[in-house]
Amino acid sequence: MSTSIENSNYNSKHNLNKTSLYVYKVNTFWLIGALPDLLKWRESGYKKIIFEYIQKILTVCIFIFVAMEVGSFFTQNNLSVKQAGDMKILAFSHPIFASYRFVIGYHKEKVKSLLYKLCIKMKNVYNDPEVERQMIKKSTIYSVAFLLNLMNALVSYGLEALVQVLRGGTFVTVVTAWPDVTDKCISASIGRVIGYFMWWVCMTRVAAVLILIIITTGCLAYQFKNLQSYFYSLNNIFAKQSISETDQENAEQKYEEALKVGIQLHIDTLWCTRQVQVVCSFVYSAQITINVFVMTIQMLQMMSTNRTLGMAFTIVLTSTCLLFSTGVLMWNAGDVTVEAALVPTAMYSSGWQNCRGKSSQRVRKLLVIAMGQAQRPVVLRSFGILEISYQAYVSMVKASYSAFSLMY
Repeated sequence: MSTSIENSNYNSKHNLNKTSLYVYKVNTFWLIGALPDLLKWRESGYKKIIFEYIQKILTVCIFIFVAMEVGSFFTQNNLSVKQAGDMKILAFSHPIFASYRFVIGYHKEKVKSLLYKLCIKMKNVYNDPEVERQMIKKSTIYSVAFLLNLMNALVSYGLEALVQVLRGGTFVTVVTAWPDVTDKCISASIGRVIGYFMWWVCMTRVAAVLILIIITTGCLAYQFKNLQSYFYSLNNIFAKQSISETDQENAEQKYEEALKVGIQLHIDTLWCTRQVQVVCSFVYSAQITINVFVMTIQMLQMMSTNRTLGMAFTIVLTSTCLLFSTGVLMWNAGDVTVEAALVPTAMYSSGWQNCRGKSSQRVRKLLVIAMGQAQRPVVLRSFGILEISYQAYVSMVKASYSAFSLMY
């Protein structure tokens, strides 16, 4: 059964496909993560206004929380080796994490247009159900796995802090300017619990941004795969073994028109790729920087502190979460490059050889130009120069170990 709802961005109604419905559902989590309403498929009301005010209050609290983390460098003098390492990691990464939401907010119109083209406009032209199913499945697996990794890392810090309390210490998860890590008064304990809660709020917003990028790049990669399916399907126009002269002319005309539609779809997909580059470039660059820094610090922690099971477990979970979160971003970007490289082959295999005479000449000229464009490598980059790919991910992990080797 088709569902139709108002899209206020385009003043028209659209029959939502499975991809649109999937993104519509995920939009609820994006709103919880304080992202702007990227779909504009929700009606305004008092509940929405109250929700927006709560998010604004939480945004101010996050700014204060991050400022207190940075301030801990000047006020905390009684830190253990692990606490000092955690302070450096969180005080360095959280200001960058907090900026993600504002980067998406700055590019929100681009993101809206991007999602509209990927989820509705191009899907209305051609949509392979099997490719769509694979895309939704992979995006869901990546998103759920990322959330579970993130929750495990945060919970592990909380459990480790509880163990320290049972041993007579204090509940320290995030080191802030106040309270002192050795202060055991009630107000200090409440302050630490609030700090732990704000850490969850901050990371929920980070998760919303990263899941937005995971799903968007996943849709982009599978749009290139959808394009391949479209060009291969053009062979069906000439499926009959023997057809009359009139049928042949009709088939050639139909093929030529369909080929032009496919080329336009490819142009639109390349436009989406450029938009993804603009919107996601900062997050890609920041994630790689944070990954190298955090992995280096955590390897130093492992070598410098008492290797208790709880401490090792926390470090391993945090490293796994960070490697996986950066990994899914880079893997999806790598998928875009791989799937885009297969489009020229699909164009060539679309059935152009069945055309004859002047139709054949026109079709071959179109294909030569289109394939020439499609053969240019489609690559997403960080820092404006570094290609994001499977090889780049391995190189990033190696760079972390190299930095550790130089420092230790």
